Amino acid sequence: MLAWDCVYYRFYDTPWGPGLTAYCDDALLRVVLPAWLEKERLLSFLKQDSFCRDKKLFFNADRGEVEEFLEAYFANRPLNFVPVFNLYLERFTPFVRSVLWELQTIPWGEVITYQELAQRIGKPRAQRAVGLALGKNPFPILLPCHRVVGKKGLGGFSSYGLRWKILLLSLEISRNDCFPER
Repeated sequence: MLAWDCVYYRFYDTPWGPGLTAYCDDALLRVVLPAWLEKERLLSFLKQDSFCRDKKLFFNADRGEVEEFLEAYFANRPLNFVPVFNLYLERFTPFVRSVLWELQTIPWGEVITYQELAQRIGKPRAQRAVGLALGKNPFPILLPCHRVVGKKGLGGFSSYGLRWKILLLSLEISRNDCFPER
């Protein structure tokens, strides 16, 4: 567990507006999608995160691999690398961590069902629990929960809404050739 009382955040630029990343030391705590045009609203969303609440927030203008990766992703630029991210997941139960880590195995532009994901983690009857775990994902895009769908529909997409899930899947499918094989 990290012992800290402050969070550092950075903005990244996309054609859809700014996004935000939050860190403690070298561990990434959260990715906020470019869902609002005003940086103040992004910061407000970060302050609502239960893990960041009551922490001092400091802006850090440095650019890192995470921000470069997200900017390339949203701009549909070819990605010559998929960096390894130091994601802070210790705040979650082992079940939620197993669900989130398994997301990395879903190829770009492809989808699996909640039930398939439950089977992959060895809990074949836990598709609803898998859906709840995905709703806690603090690292959209990096841990691609948007690639998990229901048997009869798209399912949900956290606090961002279904529109975002459709946008992200469309973006990946339209440019599937620009992403490296994992």
